[in-house]
Amino acid sequence: MKQFNQDDHQKSRRTRRNRVIVGLILIVAMSAVLLLFISRFAYIATSGHVGSVDLTKKTEQKYSQNKVLLGKRGTIYDVSGNIIAEDSNVYSVYAILDKKYNDTDGKPLHVVNKKKTAKVLSKYLPLSQKKILTYLKKKNQFQVEFGSAGKNLSLNTKKKIEAEKLPGIQFTDTPSRLYPNGTFASHIVGLAQLSNTDEKKKTTDEDDEKLTGILGIEKYFNNALTGTNGLQTSKRDTFGYEIPNSKVVTKQPKNGSSIYLTLDSRLQSYLEQLMTNVQEKYKPVKMTAVLMNAKNGKIIAASQRPTFNASTKKGIGSMWRDSLVEDTYEPGSAFKLLTVSAAIDAGTYKPNEYFQSGSIK
Repeated sequence: MKQFNQDDHQKSRRTRRNRVIVGLILIVAMSAVLLLFISRFAYIATSGHVGSVDLTKKTEQKYSQNKVLLGKRGTIYDVSGNIIAEDSNVYSVYAILDKKYNDTDGKPLHVVNKKKTAKVLSKYLPLSQKKILTYLKKKNQFQVEFGSAGKNLSLNTKKKIEAEKLPGIQFTDTPSRLYPNGTFASHIVGLAQLSNTDEKKKTTDEDDEKLTGILGIEKYFNNALTGTNGLQTSKRDTFGYEIPNSKVVTKQPKNGSSIYLTLDSRLQSYLEQLMTNVQEKYKPVKMTAVLMNAKNGKIIAASQRPTFNASTKKGIGSMWRDSLVEDTYEPGSAFKLLTVSAAIDAGTYKPNEYFQSGSIK
């Protein structure tokens, strides 16, 4: 019996000893892990890095708001300083549908009365009230656009819609090129349109979009006309609102250079009208016309048919190339000019003199 008690006692002591050892091991392991965490946190706090990630820069990015300041494209003028092509803006309209979207005073910034909103917008957009209402009734959408009908709106149309004071109706602006004269030496002046300036990117970033020349002078002098964008950086809170009186860093944009042409707007418009009259009357397949100052060789008017309206893009598919400089022609007409010019230069040209051409039997 005594031997049995001694065995139990020894067994109990071994159990307690094992428990103590396990406990010590756990304490040491937990202390090591805790020390590791403390060391890691201390390193992060002092270095500001997690791996290759700079936490300071990440924080700056999170609470910084960058706004691109667009550098304007240069203006194209005629010989007298009249505008032929200049920068402008077009606008896109969209509607906010989320009922939770209100300002800090609780005023709704979303569409409140969908029927009224659809009725008013139908006066300014080429869409029926019923069609607009289908956009406004979409479910689980924070905001909706109205397709191509809601894009490329003029400043005048934007102001009219804003005057209606419709809650939830907002606008975005997009750079565009304005050609106030419409059909006006269109192939010579050319066109500029939005394009992504970074060809390496597969996706289009609105901040990288610039007006780029694709035809005529707009294309040939694209580098000179193109401006350089600036950047404005400000601080914002966790909700995305700008922090009042915070430091704002601004890099000013640089506008592109302007170009002056030898074209005369008055004579160019007159030539365009003459060309249109001939086209409507005789229906020729193709026409070209150039008006040049004989004293200095400057081109003061030039046009062709078919042509296009640079403002509306109507007719742009009829002929893409500039016939005046890209098409071939017989050299005979050019040598007639050289022959007459040589006679004038030699002082032997008599414009009112007649000559006997003879006859052929």
